[in-house]
Amino acid sequence: WGIGIHKTLENLFYKGRKIDIQEIKKIKTELNHCMEQTFDQIFVDKRFINGKNALIYHHFKKCIENLLNKEILEINSFGEYRILETENELISNNSYNKGKSINKIKFLGHVDRTDLTDQGIRLIDYKTGMVLQKDLNILDFEQLTKKHKALQLFFYALLWNNSKDNSENLKCQIISLKNTYQPKLNLTYKKNDTIDNEMVYDYSNWLI
Repeated sequence: WGIGIHKTLENLFYKGRKIDIQEIKKIKTELNHCMEQTFDQIFVDKRFINGKNALIYHHFKKCIENLLNKEILEINSFGEYRILETENELISNNSYNKGKSINKIKFLGHVDRTDLTDQGIRLIDYKTGMVLQKDLNILDFEQLTKKHKALQLFFYALLWNNSKDNSENLKCQIISLKNTYQPKLNLTYKKNDTIDNEMVYDYSNWLI
């Protein structure tokens, strides 16, 4: 199910697509066909059309419809955006001191979606399960040992800054489809949902 939902979202929110209110309305008309076609390619036995599987399928379709409705409200508040990348592989080469020697370590990750918004770059991870805002609120890095989804988003911020040799401010976000009240959730550090270069640097020192 996770693969099917991720691919459906990737096919709807594809690289280069400019997302405004009219485009969201267009995506709403594309959803049924896109989701069915995507699941046909993954489940050739069409297991998703009968019984309990059909209920799950339609539940997730309703979750995506809810997300699209929320997107219209968010665009009204924060403006349109453009999708820069989907399923983007990021590689970061890092070094750290161990005694008198300098050791090198390579990090790799895949970001589901990268947006360019009026507020800057936004890194997005799709989740089919339930995620709450409290799962992404941290005050110190030690909390990341228990808040693994926040850890994942900070890791993406590190990968982006290092792989792009970039120090711009970021938004790091999870889209939780089962959270129908608030599907789009930002990582916050010390109550700030803009992740700047100093935060990423401090996170890198903590991680390594």
